[in-house]
Amino acid sequence: MTGLNNKLQVIFNHIKESIPCLQDLFRAEEIVIESLLYGKSAECGIKKGGGIACKGLVRAEVLRFLCTDSLVLSNADPRGIHIRNAVIKCGFDKDRVAKQRGDLDIDLDSTNIPFTLYLFHCFIPGGIQCRDAITKMIALPGCNVSKLKFDRIKSNGPVWLCSTKPGKNNDVIYPFICNGELSINSAVINGDLLLSGGQYGSEKIDSNFKLSVKESEIKGTLSLADSMISGEMLLTDTKTRIFKDSEKAYKSLRNYNIDGFCYERILLMDNHNLEYNNFKWRREVWVSSQKLSRTFKSQPFEQLANVLKKEGYENESINVLVSKQDSYFKHKIKQAGFIYWPFLYVQKLSWKYLAGYGYKPIRAFVFISILWVVCSFLYKSLYEEGCIGPGNPAIYWRDEYSECKKNWSKCDKKIQGYPSFIPLVYSLDVLIPFVDFKQNNNWIPYDSTTCSSMPWILYWIETVLGWLGSFFFLALASGLVKIK
Repeated sequence: MTGLNNKLQVIFNHIKESIPCLQDLFRAEEIVIESLLYGKSAECGIKKGGGIACKGLVRAEVLRFLCTDSLVLSNADPRGIHIRNAVIKCGFDKDRVAKQRGDLDIDLDSTNIPFTLYLFHCFIPGGIQCRDAITKMIALPGCNVSKLKFDRIKSNGPVWLCSTKPGKNNDVIYPFICNGELSINSAVINGDLLLSGGQYGSEKIDSNFKLSVKESEIKGTLSLADSMISGEMLLTDTKTRIFKDSEKAYKSLRNYNIDGFCYERILLMDNHNLEYNNFKWRREVWVSSQKLSRTFKSQPFEQLANVLKKEGYENESINVLVSKQDSYFKHKIKQAGFIYWPFLYVQKLSWKYLAGYGYKPIRAFVFISILWVVCSFLYKSLYEEGCIGPGNPAIYWRDEYSECKKNWSKCDKKIQGYPSFIPLVYSLDVLIPFVDFKQNNNWIPYDSTTCSSMPWILYWIETVLGWLGSFFFLALASGLVKIK
């Protein structure tokens, strides 16, 4: 035991001699150093009544020294630094120190930290910068930090910036809070990036907070489950294996960019951190992201659709792609001059409702079928009212059919060798332009004082819609038309 105490005293003296202006160590700092050497957890807070009455002070300069000094590292336990319930801030002249190493209290830029840095429920008013660093694992569960700058960090393990509980049987939750900025750009994390259950930015609508995870690679899970993010969120060109998302994360966002964000799986988490499969709000979020962008971005929709299809949600995948086309037409209409708006609206409505933008070709078949049946009943009614007659002019000159001209449906004499009028076949002959059932030419709308031009109007409406619906159905079914 004496040897251990001598080892601890040597480290104490070494730290005092190496850090300028450091006269003596605080009690919380001694606990941290002892825990680092012997692999224990450093409890720096004073507990009272089941809670923390006071947090011990650990100076940022001491923490940096513990992470970088060769003598300390050679004597440190592999478990690393585990600090609980501490206040960590700059202990000297902040203006002088800021000129030397930046504006944040804990400066770990360009360091190589071979052990875990675990700060539990700590208050760090000045923030942490850990750019261009190599780490084993960084965990800040339940911490309150003003800013975090982790750009170009390479972590061999997970990065936890999330809420936590003080114990397994405790219902109290310590949320992770960051109100200034959280930047993890161009980073490589060989584990999970947990942003779950945290409060990122102020709850005010005009929050200037920015959560930026751009051009990063996360080889585990990126989790936003049950988090509250205000201000701006950027996930552009970031890759992750699993994306845990929640509706709560987007309620206070005023701007977010997800173009180029790639993931292999997506899990939607509710307020109880349980997985559920309501993808409607996810489509709405992706559509809302297009409203905030000046240019249309198709990648977020296509990425979500591909993942949903692989997971077996075929219908949801198609609905996402339909939402993509809706957003595309909205952008296209905004950019076009008002003179083109009617044509674009007609194009959008016909393309959407007749074929689901090509993703639902069965709609064209259903539309043609309904049109066929409805028009058949109308033709039957018109024929019984005497509004449809033979298409051969020679029949009208024959005296034996003079009484039939008023209403051919009530004619007792049948025309020998002439096909009978069949409403279903007649409607199908008018509707489909590629076949001939010998009804369209043999029976035509009949002009009379009672019928006016109504039969011809119905005839041409069905003809035009039949051509349009047949074109969509055949083009999509044959693969001649594909949506990009």
